[in-house]
Amino acid sequence: MTGKLIVSVYLPQRKGDYYFRSFKVSRRYQNAHAYVNAGFLFKVDPAKNYLVLEKPRIVYGGIHPKFVSN
Repeated sequence: MTGKLIVSVYLPQRKGDYYFRSFKVSRRYQNAHAYVNAGFLFKVDPAKNYLVLEKPRIVYGGIHPKFVSN
């Protein structure tokens, strides 16, 4: 995955200011430990076409301990 970058995220319309999504990558969907997992939290303004208001929080698990990104 060297050189890969997330360039867009789709957020379906819903009520409220915060969106949270989590994902896992594993061999099977059920009853399997994830190889890699990720969580995303966005604060948005629904009145302004869901403009992102704050710096999103993005977390990853199952990544090498020396993986660091700011």
